[in-house]
Amino acid sequence: MKRFSSFPSIATGLNPNRRTLLRGLGALGGLLPFHLREKQAQAQGIPTRFVVYYTYHGTQPRSWFPRNAAGGIGTENDFELASIMQPFAQWKNDLLILDNLNMLSTVDDPTPPANSHYAGQTHSLAPVNRASGAKPGGISIDQFIAQELNKNGPVTKYKSLDFFGGSCETKYHDINSVGPGQTYTGECQAKTAYTRLFGSAPSASGDGPEQTALKFRRSVLAGLPDEFNAIKSSLSAADKTKLDAHAQALRDLEKSLLLPATGAACARPGSEILTAAGDKTEANFEVWARLTAAALACDLTRVATLNFDELPESVLSGVGWTPGKFGAPDLHELAHGTDERSGGLFLNPEAMEMNRQYHLVYARAFAKLLKALDEIPEADGKSVLDHTVVLWAGEIATGNHGLDRLPWLLAGSAGGYFKTGRYIRPGKTIAHNDLFVSIANAMGIPITTFGKASVCKGPMPGLKA
Repeated sequence: MKRFSSFPSIATGLNPNRRTLLRGLGALGGLLPFHLREKQAQAQGIPTRFVVYYTYHGTQPRSWFPRNAAGGIGTENDFELASIMQPFAQWKNDLLILDNLNMLSTVDDPTPPANSHYAGQTHSLAPVNRASGAKPGGISIDQFIAQELNKNGPVTKYKSLDFFGGSCETKYHDINSVGPGQTYTGECQAKTAYTRLFGSAPSASGDGPEQTALKFRRSVLAGLPDEFNAIKSSLSAADKTKLDAHAQALRDLEKSLLLPATGAACARPGSEILTAAGDKTEANFEVWARLTAAALACDLTRVATLNFDELPESVLSGVGWTPGKFGAPDLHELAHGTDERSGGLFLNPEAMEMNRQYHLVYARAFAKLLKALDEIPEADGKSVLDHTVVLWAGEIATGNHGLDRLPWLLAGSAGGYFKTGRYIRPGKTIAHNDLFVSIANAMGIPITTFGKASVCKGPMPGLKA
């Protein structure tokens, strides 16, 4: 059941009868083959989007992977969501729950990781031999898709939006990379992100703060090609090629600054959402989810990452957690100590329940993201979620730093490309590279391999509609 009540201003101009008609047409559209649904969406100006939701410490497998109604191992169409997925159970039919997915790209990486978390983090979104112990060796899947979508010139104001829902002091969790060893930290201030995306209301003359800043940025960029031309004569052929490429990137950036916020679903969220931002982690989740959904609806970008840091001690204070309990000095050690595959606190039911509560916080945040995307209607009567594929990923599978049987899932069908509402449990190990090929294909990028070619077999089987 799609619900649009939280965004009343978005539906301006759609009377109830027309909205009912559009939603009916949207339902009929689901009966069409994918290529026809895709053309229908393109004709209505509805883009396909990709979002990465990234969390830490894997999960608790017994409370994550589905079982069937009889309590046995779930099957493709006969499965019940486990307890950690209950916060977003209403979107069960929008999910593709993945099993037997592994980071095979790490197996013969000659560069040892700086620590066990980096073993997975350096490969999680960039599945190729790492550049150093703490840096990935190639472009991450989100940035690859963003570059491909904009390779012939900017199609959105921002190639990607990368948000970090943690402390701005944290330097450890850089997951986005544009090339070997080239990582960066996403925006960590919700207020800064809001101003960057939606600015403040313009004055009567049309020159609000963001318009003035835009004019300044364009004036700076406009003068750079002349400076480049002045020094080209003294450069080698190779350096001239590099300078030309840089100049083209700057021209693309200048053009992107002119791209407006568009889309039938576009509406600037009220700045009151920022009052919830602060140290209250779950309130922060709400803000980042709303900002992401609005940016996608306004076609400011088609690629986004929400990188939610390790959770602070305060998130479990309401369920009896205090540092040092069970002999674990902090939540980080609790996650490791309660791993099902390494014993230890696994034998303590109370500690295991505390660990489950930890992962439930991430699950509730994921539900906020799905809700924000699902409440915004598109021109075809579907929602932004329907035209998006959201990947829930992370750096490890469980607290023992394992990289096999990753607890990853997809939400949203990417405009009907994926057949959702299923539990995909392949009979053999699948490299997560293959999943990235499938996601790129869903975004209209016809690749057959991504990352380390020796482990990538092509699109992950069984996902398409």
